[in-house]
Amino acid sequence: MSLLEIGLTGIALVLGAMLASTMLAYRRLRESTYRELEELRHEITSLERSRDELARLSVTDPLTGLWNYRYLQMALEREVERATRFGRPLSILMLDLDGFSEINRRFGHQRGGAVLREFAQRVELETRQVDTLARYGGEEFVLILPETPADGAANVAERICYAVRKHPFGGSGEEPLHLTVSIGAAVYPFDGDHAATLLRTADQALYAAKQAGRDRWCLAGREPVGPTTPPFGLAVPHGGPARGDRPERASSAPEVAPGA
Repeated sequence: MSLLEIGLTGIALVLGAMLASTMLAYRRLRESTYRELEELRHEITSLERSRDELARLSVTDPLTGLWNYRYLQMALEREVERATRFGRPLSILMLDLDGFSEINRRFGHQRGGAVLREFAQRVELETRQVDTLARYGGEEFVLILPETPADGAANVAERICYAVRKHPFGGSGEEPLHLTVSIGAAVYPFDGDHAATLLRTADQALYAAKQAGRDRWCLAGREPVGPTTPPFGLAVPHGGPARGDRPERASSAPEVAPGA
């Protein structure tokens, strides 16, 4: 083999070794980059889940799991805007659990919290999936009823009163508590054409129901109505089956001084 051939062979070996080394480094870099991209993708997914969870928690009442006052404001403004645009009926109910402060005083806040959770569950069973139930504060709650005129709101209010009244509250081994609820109702646009006005009017109707003896409901501007048994045959004329007649809806992230 000539010196030239020997030289060329040496150069080829060196270049081959360099190429092999470069390819090995490339594979290692590609694998490392892939792992880093996978880790980054997992981190981004985790951050997105945390963001969604924080968004949900920001509009959720931690005690009852219902929407909170912040979400209530957004939802009511949205429904008023929709009712205005399409000329559709809309009602809201303001609910107050009668004598709740006495429960806290006698049995403590832990029992009081359990009562509020059970109350929220009973009310939810009388609602549709399109309705919005939120904790307004303390023992007060607000129920938004889209596509619901005054007679439908009265029917829902009577059914809720009956649902609260018919069975005592409490679990096994606990003293049963026989409770009632008072409800005030306001109807768009007759009782107000803004969210704040509807809430204020419903609160005034609630006060009238309380003053009339509790365990009753009152449409704004009308006389309070006391308990009846059974309430309107438990019909649901306000636009669809009650939540208790259909599977529970899945939770989803949102778009983003109580009486006695």
